[in-house]
Amino acid sequence: METKKEWYMEYEIARNRPGLLGDVSSILGMLNINIVTINGVDTMRRGMLLLTDDDEKMEVLRNVVQKNGQHNHNEVTSSDNAGSLGCSPRSLY
Repeated sequence: METKKEWYMEYEIARNRPGLLGDVSSILGMLNINIVTINGVDTMRRGMLLLTDDDEKMEVLRNVVQKNGQHNHNEVTSSDNAGSLGCSPRSLY
């Protein structure tokens, strides 16, 4: 078992809707990734500090949101800031 690491994920909300944060949280829960904090960075941006003991879980998350983002580009767009997850959470339904 690896030591737990913190990861920062930030995304921009292109179209806010009820349940969007719940959907993001559900994906993280299914991957057994803990949410340490959730912050509104701006009116339409959200940042999360995540905690996991398995780097592969973060790679799975990256693949899930990138694959989903290829199909729909109207709800969430990515932010690849230094130290961020580097994934592209573009649209999570």
